Amino acid sequence: MAIEYDIHKSWGYFTGDDKRLRMRIAVDGSVLADILDGTADRENTVGWSLSWMVKRHKTDDDDAAIITKTSPLGIVAVDASAGEWDVVLSASDVALILGDRQYWHELKRTNAGFKTVLTQGRFTLRQSVHE
Repeated sequence: MAIEYDIHKSWGYFTGDDKRLRMRIAVDGSVLADILDGTADRENTVGWSLSWMVKRHKTDDDDAAIITKTSPLGIVAVDASAGEWDVVLSASDVALILGDRQYWHELKRTNAGFKTVLTQGRFTLRQSVHE
């Protein structure tokens, strides 16, 4: 069961920052973000492949995504047996993101036969003063 959650500027994330977004995949298939309570029973995600995208509009084609991260390089298993993964973002990854503007993100399991949206929502960063 995918849940909708927003990554928003009140979390203190800025354009130009390096970031690690912690995703905790619960047994029911929902995702608990790094800022949310992570006490739910976790899914064993060993062997899973994941993809995370940020787009200007939900209906944009995948090749129009502003950011695309996939496991194992852009999405790193912190503890796959406990459903814990980090989406790793560098300042250059978010270079096309304008602060205070709303985008859309989605995390999806991409294994053949198990393709499932785990979470999606709004993605908004604060505008940094430094480049």
